[in-house]
Amino acid sequence: MLTVDAVSGLRDSVAVVSEVAARHVQTCEDEFRLAPEVAEALTQAGFPRQFVPKRWGGRAGGFGELVQSVADLGESCASAAWCAALFAAHGRLASYLPEQAQYALWADGPDTRIAAAVIPPAGTAEPAADAGSEVGSGAGSGAGSEVGGGVGSTAAGVAAQAGAAGWRLSGRWNLASGVDHADWILLASWTPGPSGPEHRIFLLPRASCTVLDTWRSSGLRGTGSNSVVVDRVFVPAHRTMVLADLLRPRTSADGEEVARCHQVPFPMVAALIFAAPVLGAAGGALDAWSAALRAKAAAGGPGPSPAVQQTLARAGGEIHAAELLLTQSARSADGGPMDAYTVTGIQRDVALAVELLVDAVERIFRAGGSSTQTQLNPIQVRWRDVHAAASHGTLNFEAAASRYAAVRFPVEADSTG
Repeated sequence: MLTVDAVSGLRDSVAVVSEVAARHVQTCEDEFRLAPEVAEALTQAGFPRQFVPKRWGGRAGGFGELVQSVADLGESCASAAWCAALFAAHGRLASYLPEQAQYALWADGPDTRIAAAVIPPAGTAEPAADAGSEVGSGAGSGAGSEVGGGVGSTAAGVAAQAGAAGWRLSGRWNLASGVDHADWILLASWTPGPSGPEHRIFLLPRASCTVLDTWRSSGLRGTGSNSVVVDRVFVPAHRTMVLADLLRPRTSADGEEVARCHQVPFPMVAALIFAAPVLGAAGGALDAWSAALRAKAAAGGPGPSPAVQQTLARAGGEIHAAELLLTQSARSADGGPMDAYTVTGIQRDVALAVELLVDAVERIFRAGGSSTQTQLNPIQVRWRDVHAAASHGTLNFEAAASRYAAVRFPVEADSTG
């Protein structure tokens, strides 16, 4: 059994988690969710506590360590890496909630697993003047997205209404990665605000939701990115926040020093967290192909042809270049400026890194020949995982380029009108 504390880092235990995840890849492929043993290993390794404030026993750790640890895990299982990254990221989001909500989450310990489906907003709500049949108001209650926790979230949002004490939430939210193993979940809907509708995030116990078995994807099968249904669940005001809160540094409690991970705006790190599993899966594909080539040569077959050598070198170089881009982006998130130039530069570099990784894995898959066509071939599994992950909206290069160009070449408003 792994044991964790607030001092030891993820890198100290990721090798053991990788072994557990590798043993259960078949479960991911067959059952479209993580095996319970993998979810428990992720928790024991400390992924959910990575960004939990230290006063709750968390690490309030760094992005560099998370990216490297997730990538290492992703070489064995991209689905486990995806859930690991999001369990960590959702703990960071939850640290922006009011103190009462944080107490409910972490008073009994920092290893609470949190799922999310917060972009785009969905569902409906009714005003609630009192708590009524409030569910899960105490510490640690429940069954047990960095923003956009589901793979390729696409649900449409509708208006919610505020009550004196909170909101009564209903509706369906799609693509909540890791929800089968979550203790709590973050969902989002629109609420009225002083300047118009606000994108509000609600914290609910996982036990108050019904999970629908909807996740049937070609890649990242083990993420269990299922839909959830909520029926008139009361959410008190202290278990909500608006998305705009994530653009500002988290305020301190009782004079506590605010950790760097709670100061960075979410656009600075959202894409970075989703890219880390892609890096791992690409590295795993390269390792699997290299091993197949060595085995072929050891069995008396011919050595790699010049074409294969070039493909191997080019794919390896693309993966290495992507790793450098992601490593530098994580370093900037952990200690660089937080201005628009840096934020959009990170978004550009992360999206570019993912394009390089997709290209590398595509080369490897094509060069692998007919053997890669079997469903559980390790190259094919990673090829499917990489394409599924790269489809996430935060990793779109065109959108990242548009934001980067808008900062580099701002267009002044026409004042002649």
